[in-house]
Amino acid sequence: MSAGRARPSTHDDDSGVLPPTRAIRVLVVGGLTRLDAHYRAAPVGVEIDTVNADGGSLETRAAAADALVLVVGNVSHAAAAKVRSLARRRGTPLASATGASVSRVRAAIALAFVAARDGEEPALRLA
Repeated sequence: MSAGRARPSTHDDDSGVLPPTRAIRVLVVGGLTRLDAHYRAAPVGVEIDTVNADGGSLETRAAAADALVLVVGNVSHAAAAKVRSLARRRGTPLASATGASVSRVRAAIALAFVAARDGEEPALRLA
């Protein structure tokens, strides 16, 4: 995790109640548009955003994410290069899904979430 990112606080402030933590944002880049709703279905504590094309908002949305998922079989080379570069520069965890199926993308989302939650160094992981 880069020095500029604050990890959610989980320590008690002596009140006996843990402070609320913000959701971890995961950006899925690529995939199939018709499956976006399935990609976005997430448990509490995870916000999933999807981008299916290399547009002006890709870098902005990727910069705002805590973790990134790249669907390598269904994304343009330019978008993949931008996401990989941004992940390296910002120290953002990046997971790759080797196919666009819901199960592969959701597995990559889980890997990215865990990496962001635990503050792991970014590494390309295949799911």
